[in-house]
Amino acid sequence: GYSQGAAFVPVYLSRVNDGTFQIAITFCGYLTTTHVGLLGVVEERSPYGEIPHLVWMGERDGVILNSMTREMADEFTDPEIIVSESGGHIVPGQNDPTFGQVVAWMVDHSTTDGDDDSPSSSPDMSDNVDSNSPSSEPNDDSPSSSPEVSDDGDNDSPSLSPSPSSVTVEIPNYGCFGGDALVERVDGTKARMEDLSIGDFVLTGDDGAHEAVTSFGHHQPIADVEMVQIRTKSTTLELTHDHLLLLLLDNNQEYVPASVVQIGNVLSSGEAVISKENVQRRGAGLYAPFTSSGTIVVNGVVCSSYVTLQNSTYLQIGSWESPFSWHWLGHTYEKSWQHFIPGTSKNVTYTEDGIVVHGAIALKIANWIFTENVFFVQIPVLFVVLFLLILVSCLTTPIGSFATA
Repeated sequence: GYSQGAAFVPVYLSRVNDGTFQIAITFCGYLTTTHVGLLGVVEERSPYGEIPHLVWMGERDGVILNSMTREMADEFTDPEIIVSESGGHIVPGQNDPTFGQVVAWMVDHSTTDGDDDSPSSSPDMSDNVDSNSPSSEPNDDSPSSSPEVSDDGDNDSPSLSPSPSSVTVEIPNYGCFGGDALVERVDGTKARMEDLSIGDFVLTGDDGAHEAVTSFGHHQPIADVEMVQIRTKSTTLELTHDHLLLLLLDNNQEYVPASVVQIGNVLSSGEAVISKENVQRRGAGLYAPFTSSGTIVVNGVVCSSYVTLQNSTYLQIGSWESPFSWHWLGHTYEKSWQHFIPGTSKNVTYTEDGIVVHGAIALKIANWIFTENVFFVQIPVLFVVLFLLILVSCLTTPIGSFATA
């Protein structure tokens, strides 16, 4: 099970006879602490016949804290716990350093005698469960595929709009570029990202427009981080997994997360991606300059100034994909500060992790929203937030369509 599905693994095990299942595997799991009835049964039946249990968690998981996952693991006898230093709220893909450990555990615990006592149908969950009790677990329906992308060009690569379960809010590694990334000044010379200052004019699009840097979403001179390295025939771009860049998709332009870019995708420059891999950068710094259009050309590629918090192009609410792109959401939020809060660009304050304070506030609020129940919290709160952002968009300079702005 993954996320909410992982939370229901001990629930299932508590409802069936010992030996019904041979192994248990959970990714980013937690206990159903908000449902006392279920939790009571789970704790009463623990440790479920001492079933072998693989527990996986990512240190960068900002949705389900590692401490929550360890609490669930404590309900089992001697679980195998695998922690990925670079993993977030995801199922590890082939690029994750712990992927081999997960596969090896599965192979070691697989059955080969064909003796499968698994039930033909799901266990009865009706006893002692109040059907009128709302669930308060995060709305994380299991994804159809891992949001991690292999760099081998396999046709089984995930789509550009992965499952909403790929929610991740990682504040320390908030989407950025490295300090050695290059931008173009008005005179055509190149400047390193770490040398930029508020007020500097930089190239922001393929139309040759230059705009002033109004602020930095992230400004951290020294940081260790995993980057996605994307190569074309003429350039190499490195950015964090959640940062958005412009792709040409079926004659449309969309800002998509770096993590879901596939080999063969066409960048704004018209060049196709020929390779993609994850690289570790230590002490390179993290920078995310904001401009009035919300875009910036980095190493010759048009990129957004913003990030996704769900590893998808558009905001996902439960299983519904909204028409609001993460680029539009980020840009409209930033414009509201620039437009309505005097001195936003002049009096910039950052957290100890280098994140602009109003950006850190937004991330913490988003983290809370996405861990709450979809019907009782996410939909009502997001409805209000979206209404306010649309209002801001109407009151300020038009910023384009939902798909690309």
